[in-house]
Amino acid sequence: MNTKLKVNATSLLIAAGILSLTVSHVLDVLEKPQTRPTANMQNFPLQAVVSMGHEEFAWTLVAIQSLAATVNAWTMKNSSNIDPQEQKRVFAKFDEALNGLAPLAQVSLGMREVFTFPASLLAFEFNDIDRAINVARLGANDKRLEVDLILSVAFLTHIFKGDLKAAAEDYQRVSAQFPNATWLQDSVRLLKQGIDPSKRAGKDKTILCKMLASAFPLAKKRLVQRNLCSPKQIGEGSANE
Repeated sequence: MNTKLKVNATSLLIAAGILSLTVSHVLDVLEKPQTRPTANMQNFPLQAVVSMGHEEFAWTLVAIQSLAATVNAWTMKNSSNIDPQEQKRVFAKFDEALNGLAPLAQVSLGMREVFTFPASLLAFEFNDIDRAINVARLGANDKRLEVDLILSVAFLTHIFKGDLKAAAEDYQRVSAQFPNATWLQDSVRLLKQGIDPSKRAGKDKTILCKMLASAFPLAKKRLVQRNLCSPKQIGEGSANE
C-alpha cells in the first residue's frame, strides 16, 4: 500500500473511531433547540450546512477533521516512503487545522485531544516547542480544558524549553485550582529561585513521567527516546509502545 493510501486509510479509521466516541455527545446536541451558526462558522460553511443549524454538532465535525489532519501529518512524518508532494499537501492540511483551533477553543467543546495531539506532534516530531506552546495555550482558553492544557503548557515551558520563569507562572495557575497539591507549590517556589526541580539528585520522576505521558498522547516512545523517562516510569513495557 503506498503512502497516500496509508494516510487516507489512517485518517478514515481515526475519524471513525473518534466519531464513535462522540456519538452520545452528538445525540445530546441534536435534542437541543436549533441555533444559527455564529459568525465564526463562516470559515467552515460545509460543516455548518451538514449540521443543519446545530452549532455544537458543526464544531464537533470541525474538531474531528482537525484530529484527522493531525494524525495524517504524524503518519506522514514517520513514513519511510515519502512522496514530497503528498507530504507537502498533508502538512498544509495540518497547518490549516491549526488555524482553526482558536474558534474551537472559544466554543468550549471540551475535546482535549484536539489540542494535545497537535501540541504533541509539534513538540516531539517537529521540535517546534514555541508552536506547541501556542497550541496548548489556545486549548487553555476552553474553560472545560483550562487546567489540563495549562499543565501541558507548564511542561512544555519547563521540561522542553527550559524557561523556568514562565513555567513557574504556568504551574502557579494550575496550583490555584489545586491548593492541596503540595508538589505544585514546591515546584513554583523552586522555579522562582531558578532551580529546576526535575533535575534534583535522587528525585523520583515516576509521577512526573506518567503525567507527561498523559499530557502528550502518542508521544510515549519519544519520551523514552529523549531519555526523559524510562518505559517503566511511564507504565509501558517497551520504548516502542
